[in-house]
Amino acid sequence: MNKENLENSRSVLAVDIGGTNIKTALIDSDYNIADEIKSKTPTTYEELIDYISSLYNNDINALSVAIPGGYNYDKNTIFAPNLTILNGKNILADLKNTFKNIPILIENDANLATLGEYHYIEKAEINNMILLTLGTGVGGGVIINGKLHKSHTSTFEIGHIISVDNGRKCGCGRYGCLDEYANLHALTLTYNELSNTESNLSPAKIGALVDEGDLIAKETFYIYSKHLAKAITDLINIFVPDKVKLGGGLSELSKYYLDDTIKIINNDIFPLYKGITIVEVASLKNKAGVIGAAVNYFKGS
Repeated sequence: MNKENLENSRSVLAVDIGGTNIKTALIDSDYNIADEIKSKTPTTYEELIDYISSLYNNDINALSVAIPGGYNYDKNTIFAPNLTILNGKNILADLKNTFKNIPILIENDANLATLGEYHYIEKAEINNMILLTLGTGVGGGVIINGKLHKSHTSTFEIGHIISVDNGRKCGCGRYGCLDEYANLHALTLTYNELSNTESNLSPAKIGALVDEGDLIAKETFYIYSKHLAKAITDLINIFVPDKVKLGGGLSELSKYYLDDTIKIINNDIFPLYKGITIVEVASLKNKAGVIGAAVNYFKGS
């Protein structure tokens, strides 16, 4: 990787593994990104390990990896409904074969995105924040009193709360999870259900149809906003954060659903909490994961 722009020799290789794409960046302690690469996520676990290992060089002080699933810190095992090649694997042990004698940190991707957004954007202003990642899957993280909420495993699998009783089957094995109604593929499924078609329209194309006046596309995003608002309302009722932020690929399409989402939240929220929490799109967008991976090394969680 090209390191010419690094202003500090102490650098971390940040790796954000997504269900669709993998992003890597070399980041110094001032969070300057020397190089960033985005490519398709390998289809096998062995190829994934080989890809990350190929990025090793002697100038890297640490490796910090974001994974799209739950991580058990004690057993170093993973459950990733949207990237099953990781399930049951000990990625820490496998990466140690290449990244010898340097720290290796593993954490849930949404937790790290939350950490990145908070420390890089909000730390001086607020104490409590929730971030939802809306992408191949739905994830999230919560900052409480300036700290990422953690347990003996990664926490806050918001994508696996029930949104619809006996609804669509989720990769986690349950039915009706929020993940199945608020991820990238969910918009296509909803559009097809409403139109009684079997299209393969992307979320961006459905958004373009809204711009053209397509009523089914508009209703698709309204249904999306209802699922999202229900989850966010419950989160505010529990945590009462200063902000709820939306990240991930679908945050780029927020103009089609955010206003309706906020209206529904304001209508349904516990009356005492109305107006307390700001709901907005995350500032770091798709850089939150790699920035958070760097924060996890330089500052801890």
